[in-house]
Amino acid sequence: MKKVASFLIYLLVPASFALAQYDLADAELNESINTITSKAKTQFSEFKTFITQNYGVGRDKYDMWQNSIGMNLGDIYLAVEIAKVSRRSQDDVIASYKKNKAQGWGVIAKEFGVKPGTDAFEVLKGHAYQKANGKPRPVVAKSKPKSKTPAKKATPAKKTTPKETVKPKT
Repeated sequence: MKKVASFLIYLLVPASFALAQYDLADAELNESINTITSKAKTQFSEFKTFITQNYGVGRDKYDMWQNSIGMNLGDIYLAVEIAKVSRRSQDDVIASYKKNKAQGWGVIAKEFGVKPGTDAFEVLKGHAYQKANGKPRPVVAKSKPKSKTPAKKATPAKKTTPKETVKPKT
């Protein structure tokens, strides 16, 4: 019985950690990153080509991130995408990842100004959704906050009478 329980713990702990590691304070974004990671595992060479071609990452640098630093495929995607949307270097994001990876991607993203409610965060969500689903993210219209001051009432237009025209004497 102990062996079965130990085996289940062995299987479940890494799985739960894998799902929780992209805590970016947004369920949709977390889901997109998990989908990207899952697809990348089954289409590894296509994913590597996508990263190297679309983000200007050399294959040697990609291999170093994965093998020396221990970044998984979702980590690599987040690093290059955060660098892109924040207009910072990939090396800056990688340095922050090495320093803060125990705290998670939410902390790293915030360091680069990519936090919920910002334009950069919305761009990140859109890019991740498109990569995960193969189509653009549906646009959700934001409702305008209601004004606390009442709207001015329209005043009725004044009635005017036509001016009499004076004919010149001939």
